[in-house]
Amino acid sequence: MLLGGLVPWTAIRWREATHPGARFFLAHPWPDLSVQIPEPLPIASLYLEPRGEELFVVARAENGAEGRTLANTRMPYLVSLFEKLVAPFFIGKDARQLSQWIAEIYLDDRNYKYSGMPFSCCVGHAEIALWDLLGKVAQKPVFALLSTPLRHEVPVYLSSLTRNNSAEEEVARIQARLDETQTQAVKFKIGGRMKNDAASEARTLALVPLLRKPWATISPSTPMPTARMKPRKLFR
Repeated sequence: MLLGGLVPWTAIRWREATHPGARFFLAHPWPDLSVQIPEPLPIASLYLEPRGEELFVVARAENGAEGRTLANTRMPYLVSLFEKLVAPFFIGKDARQLSQWIAEIYLDDRNYKYSGMPFSCCVGHAEIALWDLLGKVAQKPVFALLSTPLRHEVPVYLSSLTRNNSAEEEVARIQARLDETQTQAVKFKIGGRMKNDAASEARTLALVPLLRKPWATISPSTPMPTARMKPRKLFR
């Protein structure tokens, strides 16, 4: 049921769009959710729920319906922002008017002074949990609340975020994941995180040639090509 992103969907409509996907949203007005959910859906609570090593954002309506999303790894550092500024704003509001609330939360009191990635991350988590709530109440996937689907498959690639292993270990790790997923493109990390030192430079110089051998057909003087990626099903 999840929307699948932490950037508020409504923000796309506020900027001059040049991307085809953004133009689609500009051409299609925000859906009237009261058509699919006739009764008001006041938000009773919005809170963080730990489960083992994971943290979830839970949205509960006054009628007992519940939506949730898995929080990312930054949320434990943003608890005070979420609990003191973001969650209280939504309490008592009709979840069907989510577009309006996402726009207004930045103007509530002095929230604009907190504008930036940490605050937007908290708002985005709340939005996804509320979309999950709306989808469950309507008994529809979120895309059906928004519009008709543009496609049923999307290309995906394998992403490796590891920097702290050797070049040989990274190649073996990527190869195992490629064999498992049958993905036909991969993104990997080179250099250090926000810095370069002798160790990270040596790893990069060893890693790139090793990765080119089994998978790429390019020479060091040519740019990295756009690899073909294996489509994955969006909806089932």
